[in-house]
Amino acid sequence: WDGTARVWDLNSGDSISLAGHKGRVTHASFNAAGSQVVTASSDGTARVWDLNSGDSQPLVGHEDSVWHASFNAAGSQVVTASGDDGTVRLWDLKGRQLAIFEGYPSTLSPDGQHVATVQDGRVKAHDVLTLSELLDWGCQWLDNYLKYGKATDADRVACDLPPRDDTPQTDTVSSADTSATLAISSFVSDMVHSAIVDPSFFTGAPQTDT
Repeated sequence: WDGTARVWDLNSGDSISLAGHKGRVTHASFNAAGSQVVTASSDGTARVWDLNSGDSQPLVGHEDSVWHASFNAAGSQVVTASGDDGTVRLWDLKGRQLAIFEGYPSTLSPDGQHVATVQDGRVKAHDVLTLSELLDWGCQWLDNYLKYGKATDADRVACDLPPRDDTPQTDTVSSADTSATLAISSFVSDMVHSAIVDPSFFTGAPQTDT
C-alpha cells in the first residue's frame, strides 16, 4: 500500500526498497538471472528494476491498474496484464510496447514465441512476432501499394525496394511507309500510364498500288 516493493536477502534479512510507483504494488517477478525485478501497480504502470543500480524503466500504456507482470524466459521481454482495461501487453526492456492482446491473465511460453490469454471463458494462444517478422509481413501486405501506389522512396527503401524511377522513356516504332515516334510516359516502374503516337504516323503519304 506504500507504493514500494522490497527484495529480501533470506540469509541476512536485509532488504532493498524499490520505490517509484504512485499506487500500491500488485505483483512482482524476478528474471531468470535474479538481476532484475518487474513490478505491477495500481497506478497503471509496470516497472523493470535493475537490482544492482536501483534504476527502473517504467512501462506506460495500460489504461487502468496493472495486476500482473513477468519476464519471458530469456529476460528480454515483459508481459503485463490489466483485468480492468482488459488487455495484455508485451514490452521490451526499454519500455517500448511491442503488442496488445485482449484478455487476462497472461502467460509467456518458455521460448517467448507465444502469449496465452483468457477471454470469454476461452484460452487463446497468440503468436509473438519479432520486429523483422512484422516488417516482412507488412511489406508483403503492402506490396501493390509500394510498387504501384503513392508510396514514397523512404517507404520503398524500408521494404528493400529500389527508389521509384519516374524518368519518362521514349521508344521508336516504324511502319512500312513512314516512321513515327511513340512516346511512352512511364511514371511508375513496370506500368504504362499513357501512350502518344506522332500524328504523322496516320497522315503520311498514301500508299501506291503496284
